[in-house]
Amino acid sequence: MLTVVLLVGGLAFVKIDVRGTTVGGNITSDTHWTIDDSPITFNSNVRVYPNATLTIDPGVNVNFSSRYLTISGMLVATGTPDSRITFTIPDNQPSNTPLFFDSSSLGWNDLTNSGSIIQYASFNRVALQISNGIKIDNCYFSFSTTQSPIAISGGSSGASPIISNNKITFNGQDSSHYAYGISVNSGATPVINNNEFNGNGQLTGINLQIYAPTGMSSPAFTISNNVFSNCWLGVKAETAATATVQGNSFLGCRDGLDINVAASVTIRNNLIDGCSRYGINGGSIIESNTISNCQIGIHNPSAGSVITYNNIVGNTVNSITASSASVNAQNNWWGIANEATIKSTLYDVSADSSLGTISFVPFLNSPSLSAPPIPANTPPIIAAQTNDPTTAPSKITSAATPTPAPAIPPTVTALKKSETILSDTGDLINLNLITVSITAIIALVWIVVIFGYVTLSRISKYKAKSKSEN
Repeated sequence: MLTVVLLVGGLAFVKIDVRGTTVGGNITSDTHWTIDDSPITFNSNVRVYPNATLTIDPGVNVNFSSRYLTISGMLVATGTPDSRITFTIPDNQPSNTPLFFDSSSLGWNDLTNSGSIIQYASFNRVALQISNGIKIDNCYFSFSTTQSPIAISGGSSGASPIISNNKITFNGQDSSHYAYGISVNSGATPVINNNEFNGNGQLTGINLQIYAPTGMSSPAFTISNNVFSNCWLGVKAETAATATVQGNSFLGCRDGLDINVAASVTIRNNLIDGCSRYGINGGSIIESNTISNCQIGIHNPSAGSVITYNNIVGNTVNSITASSASVNAQNNWWGIANEATIKSTLYDVSADSSLGTISFVPFLNSPSLSAPPIPANTPPIIAAQTNDPTTAPSKITSAATPTPAPAIPPTVTALKKSETILSDTGDLINLNLITVSITAIIALVWIVVIFGYVTLSRISKYKAKSKSEN
């Protein structure tokens, strides 16, 4: 009876949560989705009309269910660090691009601190197509297909979205290597800064898919202070891209940057470290970077390239490999102030007559202070062994093997009093030896005692038997 009463009484404290809202159709006036409406499930496509604002509160879960949300007005979706908004497509449904910002949507304005914004949200298999200036801040993107979670296009009025402080993680397998974190198409001028790209060895962090008519370039924009780790490519620039890539870190990628010969990209103040193939493939203006511990630091820079005030050190095959064009690579730090050794790290006309010349004199006598610090694990370089300073070994960087530290004699530590006793002669006798000896003596005494006891017992029994017989 007591058990039944407790069970029935407990039901009074059970709240059956049947919250949830199904939505579909057009939003023509200001609309508010609150936590009490969550989860929001689409049963048809939704469009926010011009002059209408859709507001989404912290903690709301939006389930697109393979439908679409088009913003022609304004979206304000601001979560908090502890209560994020979630945009999701269930795993049993195909992922697509369900969230569109068309060119008529109201963009973000930093001066008035208003406009379309998504902040502190998580995107699971959900991608965005942006044709206006939305702000995306402190969001998580997790995806496993080749579809970019953020695709930016210029549209009819151009787009200047702000993409900052986000984490973009690719967790799939893409043998074709067309998985892009952010795609930037013609006419767009985004601000992309302070984001983290984790590539699982497959992702191209930012792909500048910009194609302009011959002789024309796209508007310039900046990619700054991002971290690209374990990516297939950090930044890839297609034809006619115009951008500045500044202050980023490219860590453990296959290639840090891949720059088309027709692109105009300034590469400045970046740390490019540990790339398994090229630190930079292509490029024209390359200044004040640290390019270290890659296989090849800079591969095939464009004609007229200016490579200056960089630290180009610790790259295992070559510091620079030339294309058919000559390269100005003066005033860089190469890990050593020795002309013959520096030359031995370069691959140009001196090794292959079809290549251009890499001009590297004068060179810096110490690391460039305008470039990021050289990673501590960068190995030193030893001087090339040659009597002719104009002659260099062909292709392989002369990387030094660190000199082994001299052997250190063992330190004699004074024995503690608890471990020793002092004999009459003043010698130190190990207590362990004495303990073993005493134990052995005691064991021997016990053996003698037991043997004697057994022997005496048998003698006593024999005498008693003989007496009884007599």
